[in-house]
Amino acid sequence: MIKIKSFNELKELKESLNAQREHIRIIVGMATCGMAAGAGEVFDSIAGEIMRQGLKNVTVVRSGCMGACHSEPTVEIVKPGEDPVLYGNVDSSRAKVIISNHIMRGEIVEELVLEKNYETASLGEVEQ
Repeated sequence: MIKIKSFNELKELKESLNAQREHIRIIVGMATCGMAAGAGEVFDSIAGEIMRQGLKNVTVVRSGCMGACHSEPTVEIVKPGEDPVLYGNVDSSRAKVIISNHIMRGEIVEELVLEKNYETASLGEVEQ
């Protein structure tokens, strides 16, 4: 239980909770296929750009397989109150565009967005 002793403590707690609610996560797929395609450099580029821009409400994290091996490196943006966006074929320069447009201006970089609603064929349906 939190004991609040003053109005200022209450105000600080409210600001802290609001900041957490507005926190943006950037997830970089770093499974074997992602690493082979350059995900390590993409992660470093994103982390560096977040630091350069002084973005305090953004966290970049590593993930395992995101299921889009054909489009590695992949980067997912999770913003509170919005649908997640999965980007594919991201390199260091494209990562900076994603930070500049999507994170800072709220504009999705449509040409890099992966189609999320695709179906895979079962083994019986694959032609030999």
